[in-house]
Amino acid sequence: MSLAEELELVPPENCWEIEKEYNNNILSDCQEKVAKNVQVQYCQPPMLEMRPMVMAQRHIPIIEERRIAMVHDDFEIQKRLVYINFYTHSNKKVVQMHLEGGRCLEQITRAAAELFPTVQWRICSGTQQKADFEFLTSRQVWDSIKRSPVCRFYYLLVRLERAHPTKTHDAQCDNCRQFIIGHRYKCTECADFDICQSCEGRSVHREHAMLRLVDSGTHVPKYITHNAPRYVFDQFNGY
Repeated sequence: MSLAEELELVPPENCWEIEKEYNNNILSDCQEKVAKNVQVQYCQPPMLEMRPMVMAQRHIPIIEERRIAMVHDDFEIQKRLVYINFYTHSNKKVVQMHLEGGRCLEQITRAAAELFPTVQWRICSGTQQKADFEFLTSRQVWDSIKRSPVCRFYYLLVRLERAHPTKTHDAQCDNCRQFIIGHRYKCTECADFDICQSCEGRSVHREHAMLRLVDSGTHVPKYITHNAPRYVFDQFNGY
């Protein structure tokens, strides 16, 4: 993976920061190598009698070793700065997030709902080309976080798949002419005018306020239907 490919995994506003840190690391490495070469050439150490050496090992108490191992393995309390790449079949958005091991699935699920609010998503591992598998636990999410080889930042590839709809409304979208699946949006001014959540997400019919109807459990107050012009809800069966 090249530097240019890695920069595609971070938000545009963070690219300069990543690239600057990368260049600073290269400069620091070069200066360190030059300093070592100068020391080798001009600071010859005195000749000493060669004797076999035994490397001293630092002794760590068994209790301390176990504590370190537990902290390392307990991903639930770990935190990490990660660049999340959200892919749909036709779109991509990248955000920077501080993920917590024990609730990272909840975090990216909430972020997906905020970035793409008009559709219910299944959170999967994958790219724009395909989905590999669905994330079911935070452990799966945490184990899927990768580290870039060049700039050494953490990133996660998330493919969003539409959740299978469970109900179709008894209405057609007056914009795309398809049966409405998911949320139904009814205009509060036009005569029996409804659009689907996909069209509403593209701000279709933005000139009027829309009433969102999720399913049969959505209650529409009588003051809305009684005070509206008769033609608005003339053919609305209600729920």
